[in-house]
Amino acid sequence: MFLSPGSRARGGLITPSYKLLNVITANNVATINDLKSFNRDGFSSFDIIYENVLPATNGTTMELQVYTAGAFQTSGYVSSLIYTSGAATATGNTTSFIHLSVTSNVQNSGAGNSGFARIHNPQSISTNKHVISQFCNVNSGNMYVGTAAGTWTTGTGAVTGFQMLFSSGNIVSGIFRVYGIT
Repeated sequence: MFLSPGSRARGGLITPSYKLLNVITANNVATINDLKSFNRDGFSSFDIIYENVLPATNGTTMELQVYTAGAFQTSGYVSSLIYTSGAATATGNTTSFIHLSVTSNVQNSGAGNSGFARIHNPQSISTNKHVISQFCNVNSGNMYVGTAAGTWTTGTGAVTGFQMLFSSGNIVSGIFRVYGIT
């Protein structure tokens, strides 16, 4: 279960504290990225919440790549996806990014793709960083809901940033919020 920003203690449970670190608005760009937020001390994880992200090209995949070792990493991932639409359930895997949408499914009209990705322990230099994402979008009148998980397996250096992009074309619009979690 994921806790959302603004969560409070309920039933004796203490939820993490969230701090808004950055807001990025996409306006017909190839990628959105953040190389500042992850360099702040005191956070155990980061949430990236994305809302109504529209691609320029129809039928694309929304992707996350981490920034470590001085570059955005385009290979060396282990990423798995499971999603449902109505009665159908399917899976997918990739080694070049972490899924932020169903593969080849985001339309360039309507509400776009929305969801979030949580990057665990990005400042560690001794372990791979796990990323979990949940997302949804509508395609041809069907709601697609998915969960993905992945990690960059080529090294254990600190992750100091990220980029989000589509498999083809620009990001026409969308809002991205980065939260630090203590």
